[in-house]
Amino acid sequence: MRYWCCFFGVLVVFLAGCGRQRRFADIDATPVSVKVERFDVALATADTTDMYQSVVRLYDEYPVFMPLFVDQILEVEPSDTVYVAELMRNFLCDSLYRAVNDYALATFSDLDSIEGELSKAFGRLRYFYPQIKVPDLYLFVSGFNRQVLFTDNILALGADMYLGADYPLYEEVTYRYMHYGMRPACVPVDMLSVVLFRNFRQPVANPNLLDEMLYRGKIMYFLSVLFPDAPSNEIMNYTPEQWEWCDYFERRIWSTILDSKDLFSTDNLTITKYVNDGPFTGPVSQDSPGRLGTWVGWRIVDSYMEHHPEVGMQELLEMTDSQKLLEMSDYRP
Repeated sequence: MRYWCCFFGVLVVFLAGCGRQRRFADIDATPVSVKVERFDVALATADTTDMYQSVVRLYDEYPVFMPLFVDQILEVEPSDTVYVAELMRNFLCDSLYRAVNDYALATFSDLDSIEGELSKAFGRLRYFYPQIKVPDLYLFVSGFNRQVLFTDNILALGADMYLGADYPLYEEVTYRYMHYGMRPACVPVDMLSVVLFRNFRQPVANPNLLDEMLYRGKIMYFLSVLFPDAPSNEIMNYTPEQWEWCDYFERRIWSTILDSKDLFSTDNLTITKYVNDGPFTGPVSQDSPGRLGTWVGWRIVDSYMEHHPEVGMQELLEMTDSQKLLEMSDYRP
């Protein structure tokens, strides 16, 4: 399907990310006070000349997060403090990771903007779902080992995984298609994305592709409500050019999905090709971005909500009849 690219040409992308008009953007939601705990600073600035005492202090200051970090990142028994101190000293004294950690500390020297966005987004979330608890939020450094840690009460992102799309070392440790989503500006949306996917699970026991597309499309729609000022491409972690490509070929994308007869497939591999991240969406085109199934699902949900202004957020998220939602969406790309 390489011929698709010639239609795209050098299309101007100034409309990228505009998307359709979002509902609920003007809700009267009171911001929630949010504080991101700086475990990244505490670890990166630890005294390596007395690492054992530094580790003891980290356990004292972060009695819940420190054991989680040791277990999930270092992958050792948290109670073995001597070994933990040895591993942490090696990590902090390594010249490469010392430079990375310093860069991360400089990149995230001020979290006022991030915490401000999170406060407003969690306020909007509480407007719709007051029962959802704001987790304890953290930044950590991991040596490119993990992007996210979460439990029922903790949500943490690896600061060294958000150093900018052009950060040189990312070429060596991650795939290029991931780089746009590794910018500091992605932190607030990524944190809320984890919260939504954790609190709103796929309700269908054996979902087909349409079920999964609409489930993920609902999450994207909800994220766009929680971040009403964010361009649509930023919600999807698409570059402006990727979003414009999808917008330009939307009809052809939808026709390809229908013609392939994949829409009602329950094959996990088929579903994964459409909704999981990757350099492209294989069943559609090698010129496409990944996760086109999620993108189309969002467009369908968007169309449904435009045609049914009486439907509230809770009702939307509770809908399980995907075929009915599709039919009632009047989705016609």
